[in-house]
Amino acid sequence: MIEAIYERCQQGTLQPGTLQQITKESKITNVTQRLLDEGIIVQLPDTPCFEMGDFIQNLINHLRQEHSLGLVGEIRVYLEDLEAQTRQIVAALGQTDYEKLFRHAGNLKNRIVSIRRHLHNNSEAVHDIVVRAKTRKGRIPLRQRYGEVLEAWETYIEPVQEMASPEGPFEALFERLERELKLAIQQLDSKGALVSERRNFEVLLYRLTGLRSELKLHLTESRNALLPLVRQVRRNSTAARGASIALKQLRTDAKFDTSLPERIPIKRLPPFEG
Repeated sequence: MIEAIYERCQQGTLQPGTLQQITKESKITNVTQRLLDEGIIVQLPDTPCFEMGDFIQNLINHLRQEHSLGLVGEIRVYLEDLEAQTRQIVAALGQTDYEKLFRHAGNLKNRIVSIRRHLHNNSEAVHDIVVRAKTRKGRIPLRQRYGEVLEAWETYIEPVQEMASPEGPFEALFERLERELKLAIQQLDSKGALVSERRNFEVLLYRLTGLRSELKLHLTESRNALLPLVRQVRRNSTAARGASIALKQLRTDAKFDTSLPERIPIKRLPPFEG
């Protein structure tokens, strides 16, 4: 019901009759008053019309954007922050500042969780893009129909693929971070750290290695989901360009008689004997 109210409010103010039509199936007593009391809708001054409350509308907007495809720059910033937290860990060990050490270790863990959530969101967004492209109605050119697919491929998949290549910056970053964390574990051993403290850093290293694998898996699955549609558009565009060039050449040369004869002889084929 709230989603229906939201959709209607995107078209303008909510008329009393429309609100009654939306809420007529509800089994809630005094449903309109409840919606007003909860701040889901508010009545406009000096009019019988309503609109959705700002807080609820912002919440729905946020939920709907959970699966919007993030930017490559966001992933880069996340990973640069991983490096910054790791540098702070190394510095804290050198200063024997354990409060700082465990604070940044906690920050590093939270950043890894945030990146994993971001990758999951982007995977869902790619899935939604593919579904929308395949189910879009109407007779529109293929390139327009798959416009969102091409944008996702060119602005997200290709840049991430380049950065995550074996020679790219992502691989070098992960190798550097894993090396720094292994060094941190060795230094904890030399300083006589507790087993539980050492274990926390081993888990951090495990999480970082898992994130590295998850980034590769996300890229592979997203690429495989979009690639067939991208190829289809490109084949279509190539065929269209070829046909356009051929027609242009025919018009230029004007040497071909494309008219059909009045009668076309038809020769019957012998019956097929299998």
